[in-house]
Amino acid sequence: MNTDKKNKIEILCPNKKCPKCKRFIAFFEKIIKENKTDAEIIIITGLKELLQYKTWILPTSYINGKKVSRGYLPKNEEVLKFLI
Repeated sequence: MNTDKKNKIEILCPNKKCPKCKRFIAFFEKIIKENKTDAEIIIITGLKELLQYKTWILPTSYINGKKVSRGYLPKNEEVLKFLI
């Protein structure tokens, strides 16, 4: 895995405190740590920002601008293929 560039992981969720969103955040933090990947997790909660993504299923995750999952936790392998 190339660590020269920083990955951008966006998690769209209406509220950081909801159990499903907490699981998403913890899941991506764990993958970053286990794979020693340079990545920034951005939590998007604002209505205006959420509407720009044109998805109604939340939480949704994007890695480097590509949709990875909507409403479910992706498999580790799925996530790793999107990371730089």
